[in-house]
Amino acid sequence: MNTNCMGLLTWIILTVVVLSIIGQGWNVFVSSVFRGIDKVLNGISPIARDLGSEAKQYADNITSSIQQKAAL
Repeated sequence: MNTNCMGLLTWIILTVVVLSIIGQGWNVFVSSVFRGIDKVLNGISPIARDLGSEAKQYADNITSSIQQKAAL
């Protein structure tokens, strides 16, 4: 994919997320995201569970490093 297509895809995904937040409300959106994460972490296959826990750990590392940089 070229850069223009990736930028367009990013805008489409961002638009869908913003419209879903507006349509559902913030609390429903966040609870839906957490239910989705829970389904991934407690997935049917062990592979999905492992990928979910690795993704959660990766996201936790990113957020903690951002918080540490913001605290400086």
